Amino acid sequence: MKNLICLFLAVFIIVGCEKESISDLHAELEIYETHSLMSPTNKREVCHKGEIISIDLTSIPDHQAHGDAIDMDGDGFFNIDNPCSEIDCDDTLYNPENLCSCVEGELEVHVDPDGIPNSSDEYTLYVSPSDNGLVTYNATQWPECVDILDLPNISDQAAALADFDGINNTSLIVDQIGDEIYAANTCVKLSVETGCDWYLPALGELEAMYQQLSGDAANNFTDSYYWSSTEASECSAWWIIYGDHTIGNDGKFNGAFVRCVHR
Repeated sequence: MKNLICLFLAVFIIVGCEKESISDLHAELEIYETHSLMSPTNKREVCHKGEIISIDLTSIPDHQAHGDAIDMDGDGFFNIDNPCSEIDCDDTLYNPENLCSCVEGELEVHVDPDGIPNSSDEYTLYVSPSDNGLVTYNATQWPECVDILDLPNISDQAAALADFDGINNTSLIVDQIGDEIYAANTCVKLSVETGCDWYLPALGELEAMYQQLSGDAANNFTDSYYWSSTEASECSAWWIIYGDHTIGNDGKFNGAFVRCVHR
């Protein structure tokens, strides 16, 4: 009799937990069940504690509840931050190179930092099709007169144009300044909205954008100042005027336009 009571309690607990799990994740399960119609198998790969394992579709909610990442489209990339792969930019589309358009109409720029054709440092820069953040003149500051730790102060124009590390620049700026309204954080906020790693381009990247995009009115650049993430001094940062190609640096407290990019 005692064994029968224990068995009944165990079944009751399991059923209760299952109902709670399905209730909490019902919406996500429906999404994945819909996507599964595009796949010939009811198995999916999961990044579980750093290991890739294969599971049934019905087990997805339980693994999600434990924070596991799922690869729904079978391209080897998982849907959230995980130790098994980079994040899948679109987990509904088989995309083995994990290249996605984050914003409709985004522009492409070829960047070659060392100027040597077919060298290993070349990459494609994806540019927002319109200005980001506050898009009226004098609206977006750099942000303020403060020296960014670990970000080099580059006062020479040639050296500043050799800066292509907008990713690291943006990270250092936002880590120190925090969540306020300014140029670099405008791009970080866009990352949250779209899922792609947008950043404020370094001066070398901003120059490549000017050379390849500014001549076409369809690319929506204004004839005004655009901030780069390259720092000149404690109180100044580098910019380019897209109207006449003037390159200079000025007070971080001044406003300029922002055009975010990602790789």
